[in-house]
Amino acid sequence: MTRHAPTHVIAAGIVACLAAPAVFAQSERINIRPAPRPDQTVRMTMNQSLDMDLTIEGGAALPAGAGPVKMAVRMTMEMTQKTGPARPDGSYDSELTVGQNHMTIEMNGAPLPAAAPQSQMEGKSVTVTYDGNGRIIDVKMPGGDAATDAVRQMLRSFSANLPVSTIGVGETVTTPLEFTLPLPIPGGTGMKMSGVTKMKLVSVGTDGGTRVARFESTSDGQISAAPASPGGGSMTVDMTIGGDGTTVIDLEKGVLRSGETRARISG
Repeated sequence: MTRHAPTHVIAAGIVACLAAPAVFAQSERINIRPAPRPDQTVRMTMNQSLDMDLTIEGGAALPAGAGPVKMAVRMTMEMTQKTGPARPDGSYDSELTVGQNHMTIEMNGAPLPAAAPQSQMEGKSVTVTYDGNGRIIDVKMPGGDAATDAVRQMLRSFSANLPVSTIGVGETVTTPLEFTLPLPIPGGTGMKMSGVTKMKLVSVGTDGGTRVARFESTSDGQISAAPASPGGGSMTVDMTIGGDGTTVIDLEKGVLRSGETRARISG
């Protein structure tokens, strides 16, 4: 017997680092890689917001209470990024350390516990090695579990997909969107995402003496997995994802200043 449970998800996420109003103006061609600059220390406060509406269609075949779900996640995290000097070959190390953080999760208005005690994240560090072109060539994290490997893979994949060449205002670059989501699926092959992202450089200008660049993006892709079905047999997960967003990069420090993404997932 084949049973289908179409799922529709509407998610909106907002991330803000070093947030401030910006005034944009056209400028020279730039490299879109947000790689930190050597010999600098940047202290950041990241505010992240995620709102998700989930609807499962299936009529009487679904269990009672499987109605629309509204989930809201709010997170504030302090971070310090210390970047060392460049080596003769142009490469350098950047260490990102997590400070105080706070997270709240609500489902249909009711609070839920966070996945892990927030105090466990404080003091944790990740060291990323960049080459002279801002591409990630190594990621070192404490421990060697599957979650660490997944984060390392995702960071490297993101860096590898960004072009090395520069672009000017009004130009668009298309990059592949392909990685495995770090979600535990027993007996499966993981949640694989593949697709493309188009990024357009809208403007380059100054904000309080700091050069910033603003991008607009659109993404289209698929998410697939083949986890084991309870009680034996097999099942498949097949979804499509599409969305758009805006990103502002601090060109002086090489860090993300703010970003907003809205996506619709159906499957």
